[in-house]
Amino acid sequence: MAGTAATKGGNPLLFTDAIAASVVNKRLAPFRVTGLFTGALFQISAIAAVGLTALSVRIYGSIDGINFPPVNVPSEALVSTGVLLTAGTSVLRQASVLTSDAGAPQVPQSLPPFLLCEYTATIVTSFQLEIGAQFFNGQSVTNT
Repeated sequence: MAGTAATKGGNPLLFTDAIAASVVNKRLAPFRVTGLFTGALFQISAIAAVGLTALSVRIYGSIDGINFPPVNVPSEALVSTGVLLTAGTSVLRQASVLTSDAGAPQVPQSLPPFLLCEYTATIVTSFQLEIGAQFFNGQSVTNT
């Protein structure tokens, strides 16, 4: 099992936040993943969204829980999305870490032991975000 967070549907609830004003690159407390996993399926949910006009979510990884990539660098994120959610809707995003050596086969590597959520939300009234995950081992399925 990953982390020690609350669960939702049997899976860990990694991050939750509620705001009443727009935020830019807000970072939530890191989540520690216990165990070695090669991938994760993240469910990014809008529990409440009144007047949400823009949303971007990034999930970064770190070995020590302190040294995460700089703020607002989507190319360094394990997951990066800019989909606009309405209340009661979710999107799924899969994160896997693969070797990237030139000419080497793409072999799954373990996810980093710490995850951090960073998001930007432009709102008129209120917004509540939840991010849960299902962790797994093995290669992900891809369409070719």
